[in-house]
This record gives sequence, structure tokens and C-alpha cells, in this order.
Amino acid sequence: MDLYFVTGNKHKVEEVEIALKGSGIKVHLLDAEKIEPEDWKLEDVAKNNAKRIADETGKTVIVEDTGIFFEAFDNFPGNRPKRWFETLGYEGLLGKFKVGTPEEITNRKAHFKTIIGYCEPGKDPILFTGELHGKIAKEAKGTDANVMPYERIFVCERKNSDGKNEIKTLYEYSREEKGKFSHRGKAFKKLREFLMKNK
Repeated sequence: MDLYFVTGNKHKVEEVEIALKGSGIKVHLLDAEKIEPEDWKLEDVAKNNAKRIADETGKTVIVEDTGIFFEAFDNFPGNRPKRWFETLGYEGLLGKFKVGTPEEITNRKAHFKTIIGYCEPGKDPILFTGELHGKIAKEAKGTDANVMPYERIFVCERKNSDGKNEIKTLYEYSREEKGKFSHRGKAFKKLREFLMKNK
């Protein structure tokens, strides 16, 4: 089976390839325009683009959209994480938690949310969702690591292979490890299960 992924992000390509490894499903990059109006939620971006691009190209496509939501700031930066990172950088994003010295906002809870829109030509799109909850670090780590920006400031707590709790920044995990528990990994796992049942 051939699946066409609408993205230019190589990290996301690696993650979907890991998720679908051994499934017999071949992933191809598809150069197509993804439309993201201001008032669209993640679900709207994934669903509407998947439907339009599948019908226009005649290919079975997936469109992925991810947001990160800071609880203390009414879920900012929300479904526009790239734009806000490019505008504010780590200094601006992390600076929001400092409302004056020595006062500091202590609620650092945050979560990632990924929506994958899957669509065959002439059919309705199907959505797959994954979330990962954690908190925002006080400083960016691994700034020289080849990862996505928010992975350097997102901290998650989970049990390791020994059953012990470990607290690590998301960038510290390999892409294979992240695929087992991350927001994107969870969504792609649901997609894989669906595709394997409907091949």
C-alpha cells in the first residue's frame, strides 16, 4: 500500500516511517500546499487538507497537525507553535512564566496534541489523535540537538524499562523511544492499526 504524507518536516517523516515499519505500507512525500486559516483548529487543518489534497491528486494522503498548549496561558501557543517559536524564541516563550522578580508562575503544565487526517480519494477523511502531557522546563536544553524546537523545553515523566519513574526532556529520547509514547507516536500507532485492519 502506498501512502502520501503531506509534510516538509524530516523529523515527522522519520516518525511515521518508524510507526509503520514492518507493515508493508510505503510512505512517500507529497509536495502539496497545506492551508491553515487562523480560525481553524488542529482537527480542521488535518481533515480539510486531507480531503482536498486526496481529491485533487487522486492519492491516499495523510496530513498531520500538532499543537502545544501551556495551561497557565489559556493554552497558548496552541495550534500555531512554529509561528510563536519563530516570533519569540526560547527567551520569549520561557519568559512568559516570569511575571516579575522574584514572583514566577508555577503552573508549568502543558500538553502536545497531534491530529492525523487520513483520506482516500472521493471518501471522507478519518482522524487519529494522540496526546502527551508534561510540563515546560525553566530552560532550553540540547540546543545543539537535531530535534524539533519544543522538544528541548518539554519535560515528561514516565516509567522506564525497570518500572522506575524517570523525568526527562523530550529531546533526550531517541526517535524510536519517543515513538512508543509520544503524542505523534500514539496517533501514528492508531493509524497503523486502522490500516492493517483495512489493507
